Amino acid sequence: MTHKKLVVLDIDETLVHTTNNPLLEIKVNSGMCPITECYDFTFMIDKHRYWGKKRPHFDTFIKYIHTNFEIGIWSAGSEDYVVNVLMNTFPNDILQDILFVYTFASCQILQIESEMYIIKDLNRLWGLGNVIDEFRPYNNTNTIVVDDNPYTYSQNKDNAIGVNAWRFTMENALLDYDLLRVQSIISHIKNSNDVKEHLNK
Repeated sequence: MTHKKLVVLDIDETLVHTTNNPLLEIKVNSGMCPITECYDFTFMIDKHRYWGKKRPHFDTFIKYIHTNFEIGIWSAGSEDYVVNVLMNTFPNDILQDILFVYTFASCQILQIESEMYIIKDLNRLWGLGNVIDEFRPYNNTNTIVVDDNPYTYSQNKDNAIGVNAWRFTMENALLDYDLLRVQSIISHIKNSNDVKEHLNK
């Protein structure tokens, strides 16, 4: 049986932008947009309210990935934060098909002098003892990671598609097309024998 390839998605500044200190009004194009109208979702964690905005073309991108690939989520956020974001952004039919959700607890911390870096090592998915491997044989030939932070995929560069970090408050934020760019790239490799042959060029 041939399995769909796996796409491992980051959340923050790759798919969405969230904040717990939003501006009351945000400049959108040539006008000002009140906070209650500009953000797509909001949620509470420990008495702190977060406001969130989906990256442009999020819905199109997620539907395409769901149709053509398996989806995994790997965020450096806390579990309750990640769950809240997913519940507020992913359609229910896609949510139930997500293969796994990894959070900060599954990341490695690399310290170089005074700097700390978060690493998401895909070998965790491919290693012995992982329940995913028991029924879905994913490895470095059929796994793609999409993330805005190159440090996080530094152990698996040949399997990565980098995106620009996206924040809703940036100038021209709504004119962003990076998710469509990623969709175009992976559309050409969904049937390939080895994704690395395409991604490391």
